[in-house]
Amino acid sequence: MFKKRISLPIYETVINLFVVPTIDHMQAYLDKKANALVDVSDSYGCVFSLNGPKGAEYYIVYVEDKLSTNLISHEIYHLATNILTDINIKDEESTAWLVGHLTEKIYRVLRQKKYNIKE
Repeated sequence: MFKKRISLPIYETVINLFVVPTIDHMQAYLDKKANALVDVSDSYGCVFSLNGPKGAEYYIVYVEDKLSTNLISHEIYHLATNILTDINIKDEESTAWLVGHLTEKIYRVLRQKKYNIKE
């Protein structure tokens, strides 16, 4: 299981990127960390938040052999809308900017780790 913390200072939050062999690996991690407050079963990717020491921390999770441009962008959109909804920002331009920013950051990490991303 790969994990990387990504700081998002402009929104004073942290994103935890996980790439897991199976979603069951993530569920086992969450069962220990969050006492089963989050259910991620039956998915190839997901987004959720948990309270951290400095407020909400966001999680974006991908199953390694299901990585595709579609799945990555799908979950990034959910991530951006969750972050902005939590701070009551609803405008389209802010969402578009954040989606672009997160896409660059997440793809950079995935490429550095040499993950195979399907078209």
